[in-house]
Amino acid sequence: MRILRLLFVPLCIANLAVAQEKFSLASAQDYALDHAYGVQIAKLEIDRAKQIYRQNLAYGLPQASASGQYIYNVELGALVTDFDGNGVLEELVFGT
Repeated sequence: MRILRLLFVPLCIANLAVAQEKFSLASAQDYALDHAYGVQIAKLEIDRAKQIYRQNLAYGLPQASASGQYIYNVELGALVTDFDGNGVLEELVFGT
């Protein structure tokens, strides 16, 4: 019986030593606001509304796109035609 008392007393003291964290009223209110489901859902709905606003704003703004192409022709282009109207075909070479 004495052994049970020796084991029981330290367990009771250890149980008393571990206490819950104490809150002040302000910190309890802050904790409640941060962890309330309704508040969390409202924050998510606000974020969603902001995203929808940004998306609709982007639809209304003009869209810009750019592209380019570079072609390197080894042979210079030429145009063969009758420039003077005298029936003689003349060649015009483009480039240098």
